[in-house]
Amino acid sequence: MDCFKKSSVTEIISSINQAGSQLPANTPKKNNQVYIEVYEQDTKQYSKDFQRSIDTNIISVSKPLLTTNGSISDPNNSPKQLVSQDIIIKHENNRIKELLSRIEDYKQIVGRYKKTIQAMHKTNLEIEDEVKKHVEKIVNHNMEISKLKFTTKEAQDKMKEIELSKIELLQRINILNISIEGKDKRIIDLHVNSSKLDELLEDKTNLAKNLQEQIDSTNDIFLKLQTSVNDIKKLYGEKCEECIDLNNKLTHSTFSNQGLKTNFDMLQGKYNEIEKQLENKSNKIIDLNLMIKDLTFNTDKETNMSKKIYDELKIDMDNKLNEKNIEIEELKKMFPE
Repeated sequence: MDCFKKSSVTEIISSINQAGSQLPANTPKKNNQVYIEVYEQDTKQYSKDFQRSIDTNIISVSKPLLTTNGSISDPNNSPKQLVSQDIIIKHENNRIKELLSRIEDYKQIVGRYKKTIQAMHKTNLEIEDEVKKHVEKIVNHNMEISKLKFTTKEAQDKMKEIELSKIELLQRINILNISIEGKDKRIIDLHVNSSKLDELLEDKTNLAKNLQEQIDSTNDIFLKLQTSVNDIKKLYGEKCEECIDLNNKLTHSTFSNQGLKTNFDMLQGKYNEIEKQLENKSNKIIDLNLMIKDLTFNTDKETNMSKKIYDELKIDMDNKLNEKNIEIEELKKMFPE
């Protein structure tokens, strides 16, 4: 028992305490927190109990109180039952063996906990790497969020513009609806006016039929006048031939003043008759012109043609009359009364 010193027991206890204090400062206790705390409490409590038991046993063995008959007495000299020294030593040796066995068990537990702590430390490094990766992701996400904030502001501006354009479109739609209502009213009015116009169209159609009948009758009158004008032209041509013959006779022979006067009177009478005929024809043409002017737009073409023919005839007749008047004036100069 002398070889079992207090210093060796103290080393065993310190190794147990050291094993319990080998957790790193930054080791997370998230997954194994309960086991580690139980282990620490158990280790500390066992160390205290073991220290107290060893101290007590060493003191009782190293400092026995011997009686006169060689037996060990109580340290406080209390009257107790005496026990032989061999039994005490045997008992203490058994207790020491038990304690050593328990120490070996605790060493194995400490070894397992060391492995667990190393694994936890390795896990802690992996967690730190993952945390760094997550921090990088968070930084990237923050950058994306800042970009999204900028694009969100642009989107908000565009939304404001869209809202303003919506308001303008609604105003325009209201204006269009008002104009559509006005147009609907106008369409109704147009339908009413269309019915009235249909009635007027029927009246105008009937009037056009009547005018067409008048135009047909006017065309007949115009044909008759055309025939009369042709007759006048023919008579005028004959008179011109007579005048030519007369002029030829005057150039080649002389006539007496009485004969010339008689011829002149005859020509004057014929001229007066022709003039009266022309006057009558002119009056008829004037009446025809008045009838033509009363016609509507449907007879404008025929009226223009009639007027054109009339103007041509009138110009032709005026020219012929002027020529005839000139010839008569020349005859008057040649044969004064």
